[in-house]
Amino acid sequence: MQRIVIVGASVAGLSAADSLREAGFDGSIVLVGAEKHLPYDRPPLSKQALLPGDARGGVFLLRAEEHYRNQQLELRLGTSAKSLDTRARAVLLDDGERLPFDALFIATGCRANSLQTEGGEALPVLRTLDDATWLNAAAADQKQAILIGAGFIGLEVAASLRRRGVEVTVLESAPMPLMQNLGPELADWLCAFHASQGVQIHAGAQIKTIHGEPGAYSVALADGRLLKAGIVLAGIGVRPNTEWLEGSGVPCNGGVLADASGRTAMPEIFAIGDVASTFHGPSGRTIRIEHWTNAVTQGRASARHLVLGETATPSSPYYWTDQHERKLQGYGRRQPGDTTQIVEGSLASGEFVALFGAGEAFHGVVSCGRARSLRRYRKLLEEGASWSRALMASSPEIPA
Repeated sequence: MQRIVIVGASVAGLSAADSLREAGFDGSIVLVGAEKHLPYDRPPLSKQALLPGDARGGVFLLRAEEHYRNQQLELRLGTSAKSLDTRARAVLLDDGERLPFDALFIATGCRANSLQTEGGEALPVLRTLDDATWLNAAAADQKQAILIGAGFIGLEVAASLRRRGVEVTVLESAPMPLMQNLGPELADWLCAFHASQGVQIHAGAQIKTIHGEPGAYSVALADGRLLKAGIVLAGIGVRPNTEWLEGSGVPCNGGVLADASGRTAMPEIFAIGDVASTFHGPSGRTIRIEHWTNAVTQGRASARHLVLGETATPSSPYYWTDQHERKLQGYGRRQPGDTTQIVEGSLASGEFVALFGAGEAFHGVVSCGRARSLRRYRKLLEEGASWSRALMASSPEIPA
């Protein structure tokens, strides 16, 4: 094996590249990235990058420029994969170049879903460093913002803009934001917390029309309300970048189908990070896990499988989110119909550990302000422990 191509120059692709070198691969590694920037970290885009100052600071780079020279990683930035020829084992780039490969890592991630104004203009989104740079500058000039969509990232943006003194209104079509992720008790607590910080959240809001442009938007709701703001940001989820794989034979279903080691059904072709769709035992479905830690883990696991033959086992996904001064961290995933049990602290105090489960199935844990307690529950999740055993593990309580 002489040449490996990695399509996608973010955390998953770079983790794979570095791990290939660590595992002893000394051939050519080509890293293809659609953006012109050196690979950078995305979690700060909804947090530090929105603070006053220049969002392009080097603090967001995943690696310094000399790292790529030292590791002999060939960067092809500002270009995208157009198609994949699995028979010829080559990637066709949008600039016309063909990149032959012996092994391929698909790490193309996702792109933000879009909304348009009545005039056909796409609303701003927050997915890239350029998006964050624009929003940072807009927040310096505008005093009102409307965020469409109340997911974790949308609410992180709301918190960051409030720190800038921007008046923030969040529109969410669901009856309660984050119900699927947190359940009714925690979702209600989080909404109340945001309200205490000055964020207005309108749940069950149905948008009728959007008019205007950056600096002067108006949003008409189905109930007759008319909201105006200088910033309107769409945060209505993402879709995986898999179109370039059409006709290649690589199986896709809501993402590129792969196992815990990143293996697809095609020999020496791996899918890692947000674009990969893997089997999730507790739900019985194949799902994409859009978390930073999962991208790192999958990138490393796929590289070590290719070079060393190691086989990864599924692990409980870890996630975190910063909401104002609160940090929520969790393992696993809440399932529909789960019960929520607060086993440490209380929602009223803002410091707690909550478990999710149904029947005798233990599905997940989330903590706010009590991170040390997570270790025991992560172990139980990965052991497949029962709900009863998880509840028993909550005593004695670990001090905050």
